[in-house]
Amino acid sequence: WNVNSIAQNQPLYRINAGGSQLSAIDGDPVNWSGDTSSSPSSYVNSSQTNNTYSYSVGNPITAGPSVPSSVPLALFQTERFDTSWSSPEMQWNFPVSNGSYEVRLYFAENYSGAGSPGKRVFDVVIEDILTLDNYDVVADAGAMFVGVMQSFEVEVTDELLTIDLLHVIENPAIKGIEIIDLTLQAAAASSPQLVEQGLPDDSPSGTTQFSNYVMQIFATDSYDLEVQYNSSQAETVSWELLNTGETGSFVTSGSGASELQYIYGLTIPEGLQMLQLSYADGFSLEYIDALLSEPSSFSGYLSDTDAVTGNFQLLANVQELVSSGARPEVGIIIEEPSSGASRFVQLGIQLDLNYYARVSTEVNGSVEELNTGLSGSFPNAWILLERTGDQISMAVSSDNVSYQLIQVITLPSLPDTLDAGLYIDSGSENIDAKATLQNFEIIPLP
Repeated sequence: WNVNSIAQNQPLYRINAGGSQLSAIDGDPVNWSGDTSSSPSSYVNSSQTNNTYSYSVGNPITAGPSVPSSVPLALFQTERFDTSWSSPEMQWNFPVSNGSYEVRLYFAENYSGAGSPGKRVFDVVIEDILTLDNYDVVADAGAMFVGVMQSFEVEVTDELLTIDLLHVIENPAIKGIEIIDLTLQAAAASSPQLVEQGLPDDSPSGTTQFSNYVMQIFATDSYDLEVQYNSSQAETVSWELLNTGETGSFVTSGSGASELQYIYGLTIPEGLQMLQLSYADGFSLEYIDALLSEPSSFSGYLSDTDAVTGNFQLLANVQELVSSGARPEVGIIIEEPSSGASRFVQLGIQLDLNYYARVSTEVNGSVEELNTGLSGSFPNAWILLERTGDQISMAVSSDNVSYQLIQVITLPSLPDTLDAGLYIDSGSENIDAKATLQNFEIIPLP
């Protein structure tokens, strides 16, 4: 399962351990820098009795499922290994700014003397944390000549990202290293979206219409809105519920601290609603939280969708889900545009960390709920829907590299334009839910 290349996978360092420089095969400007005996990498303690070796290209190398398609197979033909059992052991040091990084380590077993489980075992320590304990490459890969990748997220506080490979059985050996700057990634990407049982987080200024942020309510109820904001000056904030024309305003204190404002008793008819706020530059919106204030046979439900034409992937990384509701869930949805019931596919994760899917294959038909049998974890729950013609595929991942396909749903005669986006549900009346999502992407496909 392949996800289209997106910005968060741009590397800071790439090392071809034990070999000459390799050109990037994914169009990235960062090549795999060389690390040979005659010209070792400046990031490794090469003078401390560790060595390099190049294996014959006659030994065919295959990439295991953990290896991204952006990695050249030639990376697994060379290695750096450490023959000395005395200190110092093999160590890599990469100058970085303080922040968060993803470390990808590449391994393969090409030496016949260590070609079965238990023959080569070593530890890996990153930033003084034991990340691989008694690591056995053959046991991980399942065979010789199979490349594998191990990935870790680390926090650097001393401006030096340090990787140690420590002896257990035989000599520690590594094929390649890739360092990805998650701090840079976060700054380059759009800000994380805080999605509430209401409207997502935003901090705009001036007159702003949340044209993409839509509340879809399945019953006519009275609603209360809770607006959390920060204002550096006293000012009047005006609001309007565009579909009904209801308007109002409130005055901020200008204290510069986080404040709450309640708007009670809005009548929100069934269907799609949009709220517009108007305010000056000193106002910073943190979130809007919408709560049912009357009992209803339906729970409140938020759907934030955009119209998308053609084939595409819908991707989101769920970082957090918080609610005291009976069955909180957050996820992504693709559905036919309709003012009423329509065909749709949903994929989400609940507080029990299980992934769930729902499918409606007929207009006004029954909804089939699928317990996928798969579970995830926060903050690394990646969910993906892909529309290709009349088919919608569902997949999940823990690293946005290797995706597990759940099911392919066929919806005959799908229109070219569909609605795609996020949903969140607390599962209970009068109880809200919130989730933090990053890397929400709609990625066009051919």
